[in-house]
Amino acid sequence: MEHFTAIKKVLDELESANKKYPSFRSAHEGYAVIKKELDELWDEIKTSKQSQANLLMVNEAVQVAAMLIKFIESLYEDKIKASKQFQTKKKMRIIDEKEKDSIIRSMEDCLKAREQLINGLINEIADLEKLLQSNEQSICLNNVRLCAMFNK
Repeated sequence: MEHFTAIKKVLDELESANKKYPSFRSAHEGYAVIKKELDELWDEIKTSKQSQANLLMVNEAVQVAAMLIKFIESLYEDKIKASKQFQTKKKMRIIDEKEKDSIIRSMEDCLKAREQLINGLINEIADLEKLLQSNEQSICLNNVRLCAMFNK
């Protein structure tokens, strides 16, 4: 799976979740949803015995990643609202420099957090891809050994 494909899956999942559910109302709610998705991924990892189950693991990992992004976006909603207020006040030309600087710093923090999350997701997805390839190679090697045992 290429990085672009993995990120697209995460963003599609996020869009779907955002259509169904509002932003997290608190950090506690966000944590609970992330933990639930992470537990589901862990359950898939523990019960996986075949390479076919890897698709289930990927789907669960995508859901975890989407909920992490949703969590960050929920935390920054207030800063995004501040940005919109900034735009409104800018049109009305009644904003002071100190308030402007504060809003700009908040927006920069939001962009940095999103960038860090996306880079982290790219690294996690690359690690998952390596793990899946390793599991598939192990399964193939075990099959070769079984065939060799039966052919003796």
